[in-house]
Amino acid sequence: MLQKISDSVTKGSFGTIWGLRTAQMLPNRLGYFVAARVGEIIARRAESPVVKAIKLNQWVARGGNLSSEDLNRHVRGVLHFQSRALFETFRYMDRPDRLGSLVTFSEKCRQVMVDQIHSTRGLVLLLPHLCGFDLGGFALAQHGYEFLTLSYPNPPSGYQYQNEIRRKHGMEMMPLSFEALKAAIQRLSSGGTILTGLDRPNPEGGYAPLFFGRPAPLPVAHIRLALKTNSVVRIIAMVAGTEKNYVVDVSDEIPMQHYADPHEEVILNSERTLQMAEKFINLNPDRWAMFFPVWPEAAAELPNN
Repeated sequence: MLQKISDSVTKGSFGTIWGLRTAQMLPNRLGYFVAARVGEIIARRAESPVVKAIKLNQWVARGGNLSSEDLNRHVRGVLHFQSRALFETFRYMDRPDRLGSLVTFSEKCRQVMVDQIHSTRGLVLLLPHLCGFDLGGFALAQHGYEFLTLSYPNPPSGYQYQNEIRRKHGMEMMPLSFEALKAAIQRLSSGGTILTGLDRPNPEGGYAPLFFGRPAPLPVAHIRLALKTNSVVRIIAMVAGTEKNYVVDVSDEIPMQHYADPHEEVILNSERTLQMAEKFINLNPDRWAMFFPVWPEAAAELPNN
């Protein structure tokens, strides 16, 4: 069974296939055991795109000076935490009573979300892909916080299915498109909230702001939205609480600044948000669940296994 689960995980979107089939059937102890073993099996597949991407991202995020042994250990760490988070996501997304004890909110996050209800300025929440981010989205929705999530454009079937799960649990989802941008502008202009990821690479985007000190082809549509609507920008992230729970936290406001050169304006404001995202990732890099290579050129630097 473990081999079949790990095969499904490494094909298509990470975890959707096996998660729904198994998480709600297994008792907790067995579920956590299966999740840990799946993570270990995937980590041993050195040639899989998932493992290669994690290696590259961990190499750069940790300063580019790891030994092969340390790099492999961090790959195992990422897959361990993500497998555990996926099990918890699929097991508890239909149990608001249990989700409430698994996911809590920092006092700052709680205050920001309450204040936003009465605000006339829009709020742009930018999400680094730290383990458990879907749990955080479900928890926000269950607490009645309203927000529009802009997801990856033109999603493949696995991601479409994930988006349907998110919609089912109270999250308003729109894959990024011209229509989605129009909806986001309207939402922000009326004092509403949007949420979107900021660390999944977008090679066709034409921008490469610095991220962990290196140019990275990352999305910038959220920067344009914030500038156009004079919205507040913050990072929102899942951080580790105790061993068995997560905390949804937010950053201070990241002021957007205007420049004469439009390209420079987007790049410099994007780098401000990414610097803040780095701080959250650096709290525990083994929880940075980004499974696409942010810096593909760094492959030439990796130590030999």
